[in-house]
Amino acid sequence: ARDEKFLKEIIDIWNEKDHSLVIEAKPLEYKEGTSNLFGHLVRRVRRSEKSEEKLPGILLFHTEAGPLDSFLFYKADCLLQKFNAVVFVCDLFSDPYGWGWSTDRSNFNHVCENLVADNYQTLRDRVSTSLNSFLENVPEVDPHRLAAIGWGLNGRPLKELGALQSDDFKVKALATFQVTGFHGEQFHMSLEDEEFETPTSSTKGGGMLLRNAQEDDESWQATL
Repeated sequence: ARDEKFLKEIIDIWNEKDHSLVIEAKPLEYKEGTSNLFGHLVRRVRRSEKSEEKLPGILLFHTEAGPLDSFLFYKADCLLQKFNAVVFVCDLFSDPYGWGWSTDRSNFNHVCENLVADNYQTLRDRVSTSLNSFLENVPEVDPHRLAAIGWGLNGRPLKELGALQSDDFKVKALATFQVTGFHGEQFHMSLEDEEFETPTSSTKGGGMLLRNAQEDDESWQATL
């Protein structure tokens, strides 16, 4: 978290939520090109390792705070208390330590410049690699029952995910919640944007919920 006050606020809210089910989080390290990425798999504790039940998969894309933001794990826990799924907290920064909130922004700026270079090619590659690594490492996830939520980076990770086309998987729902722009951009995405027509159609029936600075209402989850 960015500071102790922010962390306390999350913990206080988290403690008010339902904790009937035991949830576990385990690190998953994966590679994109020469970069190591540090994600986390979050799920209900399983009664049997041999269960053949196929579960929905939910990818969480972090804000500028990075993949160790405590808010992400709070959100994953809340989702899993309601839905039997597997959540993957993706890493777009290659951040194993939580430097996203560091007051020294030099490393952050360097990473962001790399992500947006060449029309977001590195970001695009890391979104694709995150999805593929999730499916490869968690065979019980149903590749045709996927959803994704993002809270920052101008909604770009979800835009890139929606643009991926394959008969091997189906992203049925996307939700993005934005307050500010990313790396100097202003948030302007909408389903009516000409630029967004192809990514939307590639989800083959999935929808995107766009919310600006509002509490997420989880209405998208009915799609799964």
